[in-house]
Amino acid sequence: VGGTLSIASCGAMVTLSAPSLVTISTNLDIQLCPALSTDEFIAGFESLETIKGALTLRQLSIARGLAESDLVLPELQTLGSLYLREMYQLRTISFPRLTTITSTLTLRSAGRLQHLDLPSLATVGGDIAFIAVNVLSSLCSIGLEESGFKGSTV
Repeated sequence: VGGTLSIASCGAMVTLSAPSLVTISTNLDIQLCPALSTDEFIAGFESLETIKGALTLRQLSIARGLAESDLVLPELQTLGSLYLREMYQLRTISFPRLTTITSTLTLRSAGRLQHLDLPSLATVGGDIAFIAVNVLSSLCSIGLEESGFKGSTV
């Protein structure tokens, strides 16, 4: 995608698929799609390696009741910024190959998030913010140790 891929206010959307997509030149912005679960989102972007701009996800899976979900992007290596908001059912975020976030990392209102798995992350070029992430008990799975960032268990 040479620009932004933006999908918003699609209340009935349950499937989104771009399995061969490797690079998004600017932003991937998916908001207010309560019937789209993170499972379908992951299946649609399993080959994605680079998002040069922001990955913004807001209010996915909320129509699924209380079922918890995971967000795993196995091939993602480079990201401009990450902004997850109102992802109430999200239990795990795992980007095992992500090495660089060139700007900010923001998680807001992810009250069930227990695991943040970014073991290869070496650089965050901007701020890191966790707001209303109530049950996340450890930041030990973030790889920023060379930068002096060490997670702790609470």
